[in-house]
This record gives sequence, C-alpha cells and structure tokens, in this order.
Amino acid sequence: MTNNTVVEIITNKLNLKTIRINTSNDQRHWIITPKKISAYGLKKEKWQLITQLEDNKLTENTEVSIKSWELKSNNYNRYDILKIEVENLTELP
Repeated sequence: MTNNTVVEIITNKLNLKTIRINTSNDQRHWIITPKKISAYGLKKEKWQLITQLEDNKLTENTEVSIKSWELKSNNYNRYDILKIEVENLTELP
C-alpha cells in the first residue's frame, strides 16, 4: 500500500497560472519520482479535476536527480481552494 501526498491551498481566488512542484529521484535510497500529479478545485463542495501530469517513463537509474512538474491552467482563480495530489508508483522500476 502506498500513501499519496495531498496538499490543500487556500487561494482566495488569487490569479495563479502555474504551480511548480519539484520532486527528488534517488532510487538507491528508495526515493522515486511520483507517477502522477493532479490539481483539483473545490466547487459546490465537490472536487473537480483542473489539470494532471503523468510520468510513465521511469526506468532504473542510479543517479540522483530532481524533476520539475509544472501544472498550468487559466482556471485556478475560479476556486477558493485547490488540492494537489501526488500519486506514488505502485510498482518499482
């Protein structure tokens, strides 16, 4: 079982266009980039998917690296609360 990371952001309808998240990759120490990162907005008490990025290209790698994810949307300002969900891999490379 994996534990996904969830972060909620109160935006007060701030004019956001991009949310950038950096993730580490150090497979020798069991630090692996996520499978998917999704952004949701809360509207009428329901979470609506705004945008999503997915990385299915993970291969075995012994180098330490940082991956930058940019979640871009012109719709972030339509929501008072955003939820960013980072989905971990369920299988190792």
